Amino acid sequence: MLPTLIAASVGYALTNAMIGPILVEVARGFHVSIGVAGQARAVLSGAGAVTAFIATFFADRIPRRRQLLLALGAIAAAETALGLTRSFGWWMGLQAVAGIGVAIVSLAGTAAAADYFDDAHRGPAMGWITTGYPIAWMLGLPLVGWVADAWGWRASYLVVGTGVAALGFLAVLFLLPPPTQPPAAEPRAGAGLGTLGAYPGARGWVFGELLATTAWSGFLVYVGAFFGVTYGLAPGPIGVLVGVLAASSVAGTISSGWAGNRFGRRRALLLSTAIAAVGIAVPFGLRLTPVVSLVLLVPHAFFSSVRYPNSGTIALSLAPGAHGTIMAARALVITLGGAVGTMLGGILIEVTGFRGLGFAYAVLTAAALVVYARVVPRRAGSQPAGLSDAAGI
Repeated sequence: MLPTLIAASVGYALTNAMIGPILVEVARGFHVSIGVAGQARAVLSGAGAVTAFIATFFADRIPRRRQLLLALGAIAAAETALGLTRSFGWWMGLQAVAGIGVAIVSLAGTAAAADYFDDAHRGPAMGWITTGYPIAWMLGLPLVGWVADAWGWRASYLVVGTGVAALGFLAVLFLLPPPTQPPAAEPRAGAGLGTLGAYPGARGWVFGELLATTAWSGFLVYVGAFFGVTYGLAPGPIGVLVGVLAASSVAGTISSGWAGNRFGRRRALLLSTAIAAVGIAVPFGLRLTPVVSLVLLVPHAFFSSVRYPNSGTIALSLAPGAHGTIMAARALVITLGGAVGTMLGGILIEVTGFRGLGFAYAVLTAAALVVYARVVPRRAGSQPAGLSDAAGI
């Protein structure tokens, strides 16, 4: 079932990011400014945040497979309509439909790790499931750009966006079996985020995740601009450098399960967060060369991607009777963190340049480290060294 969940993850992640390569062409097509067209991401994220909040009330009451099917179907339908509509107003409204689907796939896909894998193998499974975002970043976005160059931006939505979401839908429909793990506790209805109050550490973890996600999301938005502004690079070379960072992110995500099982998930979470904090402060604060900056940024991308799945796996252990609720909370902080990180970065670049931006993201990541250290119990998600992370996958 892992390939199926990865396919679903790629489907939502590509939809979440695909406006990037075609933003200029979309603006030209609708005769609006790039700034106005760029608000499509804000609409998508806003709808996702509202959906994730609502999902905290119901995520553990609706079967995960049904959630994935409805959400991927909504994404496929929205992508098709986005490629066909001639109205900019409708195009913006359809971004909200896509955002609803993105939020649900994000929370249901990661919560499914608890439905199909026992605690011993949940960390590696979470790592593989969350490879969807870097895969979409590394492979999907270049494909979006290539299709747009060949047949126009509408074809990117119709062929790539719809096609990837439809493949995910069909994979879930035909290949995803019923859950193999018994529920840890009877799910609670109607309490929303208040449900997490019954689990010590869960609410604190949500705050720590918001801090770390704000820094990581901002980094993803502005790392290309860093190379362009600091070194005057053209889009082509920037794409190559960002591709290297994406590859290191894939490697970190895949390695996260091994790191959690080898060193213990809490220790892996704290170490990876600490290294990520240092890794963003130094290269953004110095003018070196493009290659040296890239080499210094690779550890940040790698260890941020080690952090993310381990953090999610620990969250499932912190709220054993509310897996869907805490993953809905995570989807909420991802959308909010993305918005805050982007706005904060835009302000800081104008005021302080990239040096101040790197320092701010480092402080946020370090603050997340402090929160994790305080709220995550030493026993949370710990596994003995030497446990095979391949078994059962």
